[in-house]
Amino acid sequence: MTHLNDALVAKLQNSETPHLAAEALRLLIEKRMREVTRHNIVRRTTFSERLQDLMVRYMHQQYTSAELIAKLVEMAKEVVEDARRGEKFDPPLNWRELAFYDAMADHGTARELMGDEVLAGIARELVAEVRKKLKPDWIAREPVRAVLRSAIKRLLVRRNYPPDRRPEAINLVLKQMEYFANEWSTTGVPDS
Repeated sequence: MTHLNDALVAKLQNSETPHLAAEALRLLIEKRMREVTRHNIVRRTTFSERLQDLMVRYMHQQYTSAELIAKLVEMAKEVVEDARRGEKFDPPLNWRELAFYDAMADHGTARELMGDEVLAGIARELVAEVRKKLKPDWIAREPVRAVLRSAIKRLLVRRNYPPDRRPEAINLVLKQMEYFANEWSTTGVPDS
C-alpha cells in the first residue's frame, strides 16, 4: 500500500480490466484498514462507511473505473497516514490512547471546545483507568462491568467531558472501553 506511486496508479487506470484492478485495490485497502483500525471503533466505522459509499457510487455509475481507482488510491494513502496520527501529539499517543481520543473527539464540539491536548490527556487517563480497574472476570460478572463503567464515567465528569453533557458522547467512550475490556480480559492487558 505504501508503494502506490503515480506509475502504478496510471497502470491500474489504463488496465484492460479496470473493474478488476479497482476490486483488487479495494480488497487491499480493506485489509490494511482492518489492520490500522482494528481496535479503534470510530476510525474503523468512518473508513468503512467511506469505502462503502465509494463502491455504491461506482455501482450507480457515478464514477468510472479510473475515477474509482483514483479515489481508492487517495483513501489508501489516508489509511496509511492514519496509522501514524498518534505521533503528532506531545507526548505521542499509542494506538489505545488514540482510540479513546477518537471516541471523544468524534463528539460534535468537544474537539473545538476542549482542544486536542486536553482530549489526549483524558485519553491517557482512560487507558490507565481501564488497566487499573479491569478484572479477569469482566465478561462473566455484571458488578465488575458496572464498577469499570462507573469509574470511566466519573473520570469523564471530573475532566468536564463532554462539554455539552450529551449522553451519546459518553456512550461512545464506554463502547470503546468495552471493546478493550473484552479483549484484554481474555488476552491480558498488554504493556505497550
